[in-house]
Amino acid sequence: MPVRLSGKRCPTRERICAPRVPVLIAVILGPLAETELRRALTVSEGDIGILVDSSITVFL
Repeated sequence: MPVRLSGKRCPTRERICAPRVPVLIAVILGPLAETELRRALTVSEGDIGILVDSSITVFL
């Protein structure tokens, strides 16, 4: 049975109706982001404040 993630209609052959480009970007960049997050937390000895320490990171 097709699942709707957005307002558009899903073809009967697809299980999940999702835009392909964002899913592809997430599949490619997800592991890279996780690796870099682990590296940053290792360098900061587990301090999450390093993620919002710079003024540009607070802005973004």
